[in-house]
Amino acid sequence: MTLLPAHKDEIYKKLDELFGARLDEFDVSLIATNPDLIPAKLLPHLVASFDIETNGIGVPHDSGALVERGASGSATSDNTQYSSIRKLIKNAFIIKKGTVESIKVALKSFFAGASIEEWYQYGGEPYFFRVKVLLDGVSFDSWDKLEAIVSTYKNVRSVLDRISIELECKKAVCQMGGYSISGESLEIYPYQTPSIESSGTHFIGAKASLHEWININLEIRNLDE
Repeated sequence: MTLLPAHKDEIYKKLDELFGARLDEFDVSLIATNPDLIPAKLLPHLVASFDIETNGIGVPHDSGALVERGASGSATSDNTQYSSIRKLIKNAFIIKKGTVESIKVALKSFFAGASIEEWYQYGGEPYFFRVKVLLDGVSFDSWDKLEAIVSTYKNVRSVLDRISIELECKKAVCQMGGYSISGESLEIYPYQTPSIESSGTHFIGAKASLHEWININLEIRNLDE
């Protein structure tokens, strides 16, 4: 069964049903940060979430573990490999506690805008440090919580110099605008001939003919006389 709307493609509905079935099989009780309780196949995710280096140890992937090999080339058992990784994770928790990074991580869990400056960064006395938090992330009720976190995660040598509360002011944006429109109007009319000039050559001619007819009547009968 899918909860997607009816107009969605059939392939999306099939994918929704597939992923839904896979999530139903997931046991949320396995989610834990205790390396002794978490299943072996989830150890790589716990290692990655806490930025723990596991160089030299074959970190298991999924259900098939990577087997670590010693100098002689013989394979160590999976249990030894898992135990080494679990021990490394537990030791990493202890090593990180008391460092500046551990204080930063703890503070940012409650105060998103928290930051830490060590003594050499602001010219203070050696081993002193100060904490800066944004005003929108601190209230009077959470003030004691902030001091408790710092006291819990700092080392004994370090001394809290002061806690600074900063007010973040956002710039007001004033937007002004203007526009200019320019254009040209062009009208096209049908073509008109402004003037017509005609030229030509005229030839005028005349002819006169004069004819004269002379009639001579001869009497041939009287020539012998």
